[in-house]
Amino acid sequence: MQELKAALVSVEVENPIDLERIKLALQGYNFGNGYISWAKTNYGGYSYANAVEFSAMQAQRLGWEKYGDTQ
Repeated sequence: MQELKAALVSVEVENPIDLERIKLALQGYNFGNGYISWAKTNYGGYSYANAVEFSAMQAQRLGWEKYGDTQ
């Protein structure tokens, strides 16, 4: 649970209805904190499309069939 809390703090979730930041934190929890900084830098935050892009990029880099859960 500490990792999830760290992700929520990292993206500066302000309240329970701050859904855009919560989505970013949850995907960062799934993919690792590297996703959070990558998504913020390249797209300003989370989207399903950039989660798919990051997953494909990481899978290719690592030589894996897939990386994380894009949902």
